[in-house]
Amino acid sequence: MIRTIRTFALSLAAILPLGAAFTEAQTFKTHHMREAVRNGQARAIGRASANQELQLDLVLQLRDPAGLKAFLADIYNSSSPNYHHYLTVSQFTERFGPSQESYDAVLRFAKNYGLQVVGGSRDGMDVQVKGSVALIETAFHVSLRTYQHPTEGREFYAPDREPTVDLPFALWHVSGLDNYSLPHPLMVNRHEYAEAHGVDADSLVSHATTGSGP
Repeated sequence: MIRTIRTFALSLAAILPLGAAFTEAQTFKTHHMREAVRNGQARAIGRASANQELQLDLVLQLRDPAGLKAFLADIYNSSSPNYHHYLTVSQFTERFGPSQESYDAVLRFAKNYGLQVVGGSRDGMDVQVKGSVALIETAFHVSLRTYQHPTEGREFYAPDREPTVDLPFALWHVSGLDNYSLPHPLMVNRHEYAEAHGVDADSLVSHATTGSGP
């Protein structure tokens, strides 16, 4: 538990300065338009199907980021009485996570637009929802269009503008609005590797081309 909190806090500290790069007028503190869409490198093809169902993850902001920076400096200061006095998940949430009022407001926002809440928590600082493309476009004031991927032989969907939400405060991010990047396994079969590189599979070390795990 302590290790989880420490890792989480350090990760948050690393991304805190990023939010300052965006103006307060934005309803999200991160960008969502893919650069290939923004600069026209990805050719527009059409619209995503209105009935297609997507799952999104709405991420709330930290509360008191300056206080979190000071806290992190304190617990790693060997001369401080708080040195290595880490917080539990609930303690971290109460001090630096979204307030219960803010979290409830995001839940109401999702339900008001017909989106189904399927996961997330205040401790996790997120609300996971799913709904049709038509509902999502209305909720986030975007059009989800389809584009030709500039480097891969496939199409992808993405918003045509930066999303906004009808909330009295900014959110950090919403993931799931595009499928520009797809996860790829790192495991490589040694026979496929040998064929791709024109070598004999038997000459390869059996454990050297099958991924990073045993």
